[in-house]
Amino acid sequence: MKKLSLLLVIFLSLFAESGKSQQPRPFIIGYVNTPERSVDFETFDPGKLTHLIYTFAHIVDNKITLPESDRKYLARFVALKGKTPELKILMSIGGWTGDTKEFYLMAEKPENRKVFINSVLEFIDQTKVDGIDLDWEFPGFDWVATGGALSLKPNRPQDKDNYNELLTEMRVAFAQKSVTGNKKHSLLTVTTSALSEITQAIDLKDIAKQVDFINIMAYDFYMSWLPLPIFITGHQSNLFDTQRNPRTISADIIVQYHINAGVPANKLVLGIPLGFYNYWSGVNPKCNGLYQFATNTHRYSATEIKALIANGSLKRFWDNEAKAPYYWDAKSQIFASGDDEKSIRQKCKYIKKNQLAGAMFWYYQKDQEKLLDALVSGMR
Repeated sequence: MKKLSLLLVIFLSLFAESGKSQQPRPFIIGYVNTPERSVDFETFDPGKLTHLIYTFAHIVDNKITLPESDRKYLARFVALKGKTPELKILMSIGGWTGDTKEFYLMAEKPENRKVFINSVLEFIDQTKVDGIDLDWEFPGFDWVATGGALSLKPNRPQDKDNYNELLTEMRVAFAQKSVTGNKKHSLLTVTTSALSEITQAIDLKDIAKQVDFINIMAYDFYMSWLPLPIFITGHQSNLFDTQRNPRTISADIIVQYHINAGVPANKLVLGIPLGFYNYWSGVNPKCNGLYQFATNTHRYSATEIKALIANGSLKRFWDNEAKAPYYWDAKSQIFASGDDEKSIRQKCKYIKKNQLAGAMFWYYQKDQEKLLDALVSGMR
């Protein structure tokens, strides 16, 4: 009878919390990288964000692990809640620096999941964060087993059920903790891919029932470091697809894919790249370099590309169908793509029109204030 009562309390808690997902203010979620990517706390304004997600913790021996240097840096962000109590701080686990193996070995056994969840609850108590973001890249895939090849064909179908079980058990544990411990609700979020081939390997509808919201990585549609199977230029994060696009991909396509799979629109957060670009060299000059072959004979740093854009060496063009800018230097045969203030405003309109939960951006940097301001003003 006691067990039944506890389950009822947990259910009521979950029901109550689900009603809070409809926020009057759209989410503005910023990822902050490790201390190597330092934030200037003298100029950092936490009031611009609704959520801040710190990256990345990992999983060792089925437990969440974060170096002491990161814990100290994370504590500085948590301390900001003294001035901005409505700001939510989450810890992201996994990410692009992670290994999918650390996730699937933990998730495949009930006893391993229990160890992990208990370590997460302890971590939340210790660090005073408001929740956890699971950035498993990606359930259903073990690219190490394929020799490091980026195959879009799942080779671990069992991860679908294991992922569901993990999230269900985490949600119950979070709810039980908030009810029995008389503590605040801990957020549980996940991050998903913009590639439908990868997203098909998980059960989006069931996942949406367990999480507070889903962050969609709606960027890196074309990557200068990844031949597919050859280097081709393209928009990093176009809002809409076009007939010219060799690939069928856009932010709108992946958002609608999530919705059609059963995810409520108000649980979807659209990812926007802020302040970073994908770029190619040795590009065919046709169509000002857009959707052209590239040799990538020379690599440029992000700082160099930003400088070329700032001084006008890379001339800006606007794709009105895709609602995305791109940059071209005919003399040096350099092509670059990434969001600007205009494209960010277009995405804000899309988010509000489609009643999404809000926007997230990767990642917070000191040199992107104009872009962040465009996002903040666009979400009002």
